[in-house]
Amino acid sequence: MHTIHSRIRQARTNKGLTQAELAEKLNISITAIQLWENKDETKATAPKRKRLEEVAKILGVTVTWLYTGENFIQTDENPKLTENPGPSDGYKKVLIYYIDLSKNHENINWVLSEFEEPLLINNN
Repeated sequence: MHTIHSRIRQARTNKGLTQAELAEKLNISITAIQLWENKDETKATAPKRKRLEEVAKILGVTVTWLYTGENFIQTDENPKLTENPGPSDGYKKVLIYYIDLSKNHENINWVLSEFEEPLLINNN
């Protein structure tokens, strides 16, 4: 079964980066990378959304592909990834809002976050 953990590892190795090199590019510890790529799902962690966007950019893949394995856009930099896109109806697109409060709390504005890719949540 392919998971976000295996896709991070696959994209990193296809990019020719070691865990230490990816950690250095992200300015984080190698332990964080090891946890992201852990084969034991009970011990694995995943990067938060903002960090995942950085990971995707460095590895030349999309956030959607890292989350779901779908909608991979092949680039000259990363031609080896071959996981086939599947139907996306198993996921819901989630919009992210921030609350902007005025100093006197009289005005409340909902601000839609503008990510390059939507946040996708598995229906299961």
